[in-house]
Amino acid sequence: ADFLKYGRKIIHHFCKHCGTQLFGRAADGTRMAISVAVLDDLPAEELAKAPVRLVDGIHDNFKEAPAFSAHL
Repeated sequence: ADFLKYGRKIIHHFCKHCGTQLFGRAADGTRMAISVAVLDDLPAEELAKAPVRLVDGIHDNFKEAPAFSAHL
């Protein structure tokens, strides 16, 4: 397979040619995150309209934003 599985929560998918992480998906199939770095043809105006949701993944708290996010 062209992905690496980390733990039981997220399955990360990588490009088999260059190794770039393309996207990740929840092991249960309920969520997906796409790396904006792989969206070559997306105009900046459209990217700016995309919804952004911050989550506290370091503490496995995906329901709330991190307490500190100024560096993001």
